[in-house]
Amino acid sequence: MTEAAPLKRGMPSPLRFLCLLLSGAVALIAGLVLIGILVPQPAGRADKLMGISPGTLVARGYLVMALEAIAYTMAPIEIARRLWKRPLLGAVAGAAIYVIGIHWDNGWRGLAAATWIVVIVSGGYLLERTRSLPWATALAISLKFAFWTFALVALAV
Repeated sequence: MTEAAPLKRGMPSPLRFLCLLLSGAVALIAGLVLIGILVPQPAGRADKLMGISPGTLVARGYLVMALEAIAYTMAPIEIARRLWKRPLLGAVAGAAIYVIGIHWDNGWRGLAAATWIVVIVSGGYLLERTRSLPWATALAISLKFAFWTFALVALAV
């Protein structure tokens, strides 16, 4: 039997990063729009946000998205990679904690959206992780920011 070729670890490519970011953002938004069409949700959930200034909402959202990317994507993957040499196991554990632990009370639409988000963010992180940890971190956080920006635009419309 032949052995699998080792992964190439080279210089991170800005073009590769940009392609992963853009394709991930497009996949993220397209999936969320499709989920919104297939699983309708009653209106009126954005009323809770009316008392918050837009700048505060954006800043808080970006901070929460960065912390979520670190806590539910990067940390579980890196812990599983170091302990068991299986980063995919960490991605699954982080996804389960994120989807079930955080979004369990958001209904089927919320669970579907959370699953889609964590799959795209973790997938991008795993793809870029083979090249560079800082670039993978930036990609995961950027994809979460892309989601939050889309969510803010959807709330404004």
